Amino acid sequence: MKSSLSRLGCAILAVSIFVYGAGCIRATQAIYPVDTVVVINGKAITEQDFKDETIKKEISAKMLQIIMQLDSSAQTPTAGTLKILGLSADQLSEDQKRYITSIERNYPDKPINQNVIFNRIVREEVQYQEAVQQGYIVSNEEAQAILKQANGASDQANESDPTSQKIMTETNAVMNEYGFASQNDYLNWNLPKTARSIAIQRMQNKFDEKMAAQYSELNMFPLRIAQYNAWDDYTEFLLRAAEVEIKQGNYVLEYYGKPWEMGRLDLKG
Repeated sequence: MKSSLSRLGCAILAVSIFVYGAGCIRATQAIYPVDTVVVINGKAITEQDFKDETIKKEISAKMLQIIMQLDSSAQTPTAGTLKILGLSADQLSEDQKRYITSIERNYPDKPINQNVIFNRIVREEVQYQEAVQQGYIVSNEEAQAILKQANGASDQANESDPTSQKIMTETNAVMNEYGFASQNDYLNWNLPKTARSIAIQRMQNKFDEKMAAQYSELNMFPLRIAQYNAWDDYTEFLLRAAEVEIKQGNYVLEYYGKPWEMGRLDLKG
């Protein structure tokens, strides 16, 4: 009888340990918002993030349309690049074609494609996480100060330009369509993303310095193309190393560049 009780006690203890242990495991699992679309290295990207990015895309498309209609000097990335290079489309090298394709992929005039938006969001997230690890952190306050300085210089330059004034009026009308009182209202709404973008840009500036040394035989626009393509490759290197878990939606990670063979770079400022 004692032996039976002993075995029963051991069984109860074993079950208790299993249940408790399972409870501990469940307790340590991350809990994400119900509208999470994708998790990148533990950071949840939600449906709201996608909605915000779509709004920005729509606003950018309408603003571009205004600029193209009112400013005769405005050009598409393809036309601008061909003009700078002095080439026709059939004379472009593969690297030049790739540079143009990369810019055009996210250009505001393109129809909204949710998978393109998905890949843009995922790339920006791994870039930002890497920027933070490299020590590039920008507060909302700093971002706001940078915007204020840039807008002040722009406003001063545009005061006597009728075309710029017309563009500003039309731009504010677009902002009103989306519930923003003005362009400044929109910029304040987007301020956290702007802070992230500045941090990424500062890291990219350091990356460009390293690539300038890597491609020392190049200068001017050919160097810019090499740097731009290399940045795409490095971003995809970071993306392949990241833990990406798609929670919902028929999204697909797409890779456009070439394998990056230089490993993770020291890009500290």
